[in-house]
Amino acid sequence: MAMGAPALVSAAIDLAGAFDRGGRLLVTGEGRALADARHVAVEFLHPVIVGKRALPAAVGDHRAGPDDIVMAIGYGGSSITGPVDIAIADHPVPDARHVIELPADDPFAAKEAALVSYHVMWELVHLFLDETVTDGGGAGGLDALYPMIYKSGSGSDGMVAAATASTEQKLAETASLRASSLADNETQIAAAAGVLTAAPTVFTFGNGGSATDAADLAWALGPKGWALSDDVATVTALANDVSFDVVFARQLATLARPGDAVVALSTSGTSTNVTAGVREAQRLGLATIGLAGYDGGEMASAGLDACCVVRSNSVHRIQESYVTLYDEMVRRAGLPQR
Repeated sequence: MAMGAPALVSAAIDLAGAFDRGGRLLVTGEGRALADARHVAVEFLHPVIVGKRALPAAVGDHRAGPDDIVMAIGYGGSSITGPVDIAIADHPVPDARHVIELPADDPFAAKEAALVSYHVMWELVHLFLDETVTDGGGAGGLDALYPMIYKSGSGSDGMVAAATASTEQKLAETASLRASSLADNETQIAAAAGVLTAAPTVFTFGNGGSATDAADLAWALGPKGWALSDDVATVTALANDVSFDVVFARQLATLARPGDAVVALSTSGTSTNVTAGVREAQRLGLATIGLAGYDGGEMASAGLDACCVVRSNSVHRIQESYVTLYDEMVRRAGLPQR
């Protein structure tokens, strides 16, 4: 199996070609990898960088046609069977055209590597789809993330080489941010681990990619984890009949019991429905944990029992460090690993 920048660049070139031909990305995953499949779909369909095009992506491969690309994600006991175009896996997948290798001996590390892989692939796909690329031009923020590519020119062997070198640099930067986030939030992680240990139920919530991270955390917590975004009927009913601002707060008001806790995820730290959920949790006397990016936003000053801040301006890099932080919380809480 291949790992690292060359494998990511090769898969991204293939995927960009499929999108250019009008194909779709269809993603599959089971167990913990199901949250990853949903994360990939929302990343491509709803770009995190303003100005990037929405690309057709969905969960499930049963509608796959000849122009589509199937991506399968499998780790921690979830295996990939059958031919796929792109496999992100901790085990051999002989029928895959591209394989991104994940660590095979640690499901927590595999999850973290999977998230980085498809985030970087998203960034690379948009780079290869841009028809004109110039240093500092209208790249919608990707010129800052991959400056070496934007200096290389477009559509050349030099661009592929620059993409590979930039991706290697990006992987190193991601690892560095994760390490610094762990160190900077040591006290908060310890406090959060105590909360997770004590709470009979832990409600998790967030929007978009953070919703999939909330679902992933709930899965890692086992029976005590409860992701509020997962009940689509309830979320859409509240959003339609009342307001999207209350989709988490209203659920907590009826579902939470004394001693429960919440983990709120917002890359900006200011998402209205997330901060409303935090306030409702505090009103109910629940323990509160927050994960935020940038400078922490409102969550950093909201009096949470623990609030970890990932000091980055990249949504992708923030979410990647989120996983590292909450996996460490779960480890320290001593909960059974699934």
